[in-house]
Order: sequence, then C-alpha cells, then structure tokens
Amino acid sequence: LYMGRPAKAVRALTDNEMSYSESLKTEIARSFMVLNEKQRETICCLFGIGKDHPMSMDDVAMKLNVTLERVRQIKEKAIEKLRNTSNFNALRGYLGR
Repeated sequence: LYMGRPAKAVRALTDNEMSYSESLKTEIARSFMVLNEKQRETICCLFGIGKDHPMSMDDVAMKLNVTLERVRQIKEKAIEKLRNTSNFNALRGYLGR
C-alpha cells in the first residue's frame, strides 16, 4: 500500500544556474558583512538562508534566548543596515526589480 506522493524529477543544474547561484551566495555574504553575529543569525533563521526552512519569530526568540520584541528589533535594524549597503542594488537585481 503506497501512501506517499510521487517523487519529483530531479534534474542537474545548468552551468548558468550554478554560476547564478554562486554569484548570489557571494553577494549575500558580502552584504551580510555589515551585520553583527546576532543580526546575521536572526535574518538567516527568519528567512531560511543557509537553513532547511525559515523559522518563526517565536522559534528564533527561543534559539537566541531573547524576547519576541527583541527579535523584531534585531530584524528591523538588520534590514535597515542591509538597505544601506552598496550591495543592496546588486541584491535587488537578483529579484528582477
């Protein structure tokens, strides 16, 4: 008796896709240099960057041993810093905006 979903076809990434992916990772790492460790960890956890999946603000608060309000403050400050980096437009370019 089979109760699961059919497996999705897995395909290899093309050279262009791999290059794009590596370039995006480089730009993200470069942009994240302006953040302190707690800001980096908060953003990565909330948006699932380098993780299996995004975490809720509650989960991030428990992981960092801070209040939910403090997670919100850290997130807002980190996003503000990221918007003010010279790489911001480069990152926006990956979104097609």
